[in-house]
Amino acid sequence: MNPLQMGDLPALDADYAEPLAPPAPRPVAPLGTVLAPMRVEAAALRRGLAGDERLRVWCAGAGLRRARRTAMEPDVLDSPALAVAGLGRALSPSLRPGDVVVASVVRADALTEGVVPPARWLPTASLLAAALRSRGLTVHTGVAISTDRLSGPAERARLAMTGALVADLESAWLLARCGNRPAACVRVVARDARRHPAGLGGLRRALLNLSVVAAGLQEWAAAAPGALREGRGKVA
Repeated sequence: MNPLQMGDLPALDADYAEPLAPPAPRPVAPLGTVLAPMRVEAAALRRGLAGDERLRVWCAGAGLRRARRTAMEPDVLDSPALAVAGLGRALSPSLRPGDVVVASVVRADALTEGVVPPARWLPTASLLAAALRSRGLTVHTGVAISTDRLSGPAERARLAMTGALVADLESAWLLARCGNRPAACVRVVARDARRHPAGLGGLRRALLNLSVVAAGLQEWAAAAPGALREGRGKVA
């Protein structure tokens, strides 16, 4: 007789077997971080990502002082790629609400209080612009200027004379410490160069397009490091 008695055999019935534990999920490798100054902008970007966690969205806070603080956060300093995305004020009369400006250069207004960061060239701007155009957006490339004031027509006219397409209150400081990492700046026009304040329709269109921008930023973040290594990134 077989020395193994039936009572010694392990139970093989599936009803009695303990279920196997599912494999531990692999950590998601981050592609980068998108800094949105306002909560409504961050919410629009997160909607566009539909739960995909490879690209993190960080609400940076509006204005120069908050931008400076956010740029020093360890998670921002350690991010493999860095983008700023949000709404912007048109300086060029050719821009309409909902149009997207991908900055090829980000400059700080020379009249801004405190230390003014140097102009930052963004060599993968053309790569990002192509990704956004493929999603049906009207995209312009050019200079974005950051300032600590957008208070009236005279101030906006002065900024427009610098050749910038769009103005904001944060981008130059949020990107000031990105070093050689892939970096991008995208602003969706909420107000054209003449209308003040923004109409509700223009604001709604801008936020809807900002959600579309999120998917384009994800494509850009995945491709930009390789483009920079191969020398394919260039200023549009």
